[in-house]
Amino acid sequence: MATTFSLLRAGWLFLLVLGILYMLFLTALAVPVLQRAVQYAHVVRLPYVSWLQKPEMLGFAPGRVHSMFLPTADGQIVHTWHIRPLHSSSKGSLVDSTSHLVVYFHGNAGTLASQGRRDFFHAASALPNTHVLAIDYRGFGQSSGSPSEEGLILDGLAAVQWALDQGIDPSRIAIVGQSLGSAVCIATAERLASMNIHVKALVLIAGFTSVPDLLSTFRNGGVFSILGPLQNYPLLQKWLINTFVLDKWDSANRLHLLVPKLSTETSILIIHAHNDFHIPYSHSVQLYETARALVPHDLSKNEMSGVDKHFSLERAGKQVVKFVETSFGGHNQVQNTDASIIAIGKALGVLHDSFTYTYT
Repeated sequence: MATTFSLLRAGWLFLLVLGILYMLFLTALAVPVLQRAVQYAHVVRLPYVSWLQKPEMLGFAPGRVHSMFLPTADGQIVHTWHIRPLHSSSKGSLVDSTSHLVVYFHGNAGTLASQGRRDFFHAASALPNTHVLAIDYRGFGQSSGSPSEEGLILDGLAAVQWALDQGIDPSRIAIVGQSLGSAVCIATAERLASMNIHVKALVLIAGFTSVPDLLSTFRNGGVFSILGPLQNYPLLQKWLINTFVLDKWDSANRLHLLVPKLSTETSILIIHAHNDFHIPYSHSVQLYETARALVPHDLSKNEMSGVDKHFSLERAGKQVVKFVETSFGGHNQVQNTDASIIAIGKALGVLHDSFTYTYT
């Protein structure tokens, strides 16, 4: 009996200590610097920062990647890679009036040179006459400053401004964002639309509706949810989020405001893997439904392509919104699947709509 009581007592003490540590953890997250360190994970700088100036060490041919620094409107400096097309034969200007460009915004943690991102650069720059411009947000890699919602939007605008300064027409630019980058993509496009600048395509990969929504569903490593222990106390969860979360990245609301402003020539592509254990694909379903409700269209298609599902809206024979739900790819590798790269090529206009990746 005494042994049972001792075990119960030890168990209650263990749970009490865990509870206290958890509350201390949440309290620490109320500090802006610590909260953003967890949210953006920008202190995780892999691969080694010194390698960012040596892309040849990471699998690129000498001279194919041009490392440079771009100024932002508020005085920060962001590090970028300009990856030239795999089949480029130009010896002069890096880009010309016939070039197409993918402006890439990555997710949290790491740098632009992290493995899955490099794989995407290789694949995207293999598309016909397609350049890739990738940035490390402020506070990431070799970029100055520290991350914030407004700051990352200014970084995104700086990247697009560079492209415009090179003479690339917006109709030849696709803004692609993965995870956190999808929120940067939408916010950047909203600012551009207010300046009457309309790119060819917006590509949202493994995106989310908002950080408040994400906090109740996101699982770090597919296992741990920060607010998971409070799931039985929704009012407390809501209060904590509304009171203490600084950067809410409300992509669903931004998309709702953005879509009516978009040019009829701009298409929206949404991609998400069914087996994404970090951000449920239901977030992208909601983004698709938001766009679907606002974009004028005269045809809706639901198709299977191999093991992937394609949902698309067309207007006057032209695709305006598409949702590609892949069966595989997870959170970080879905951007590198054939389904994703080909869908991006079609959205950018460098691949014909009839192009298929189903080979028999």
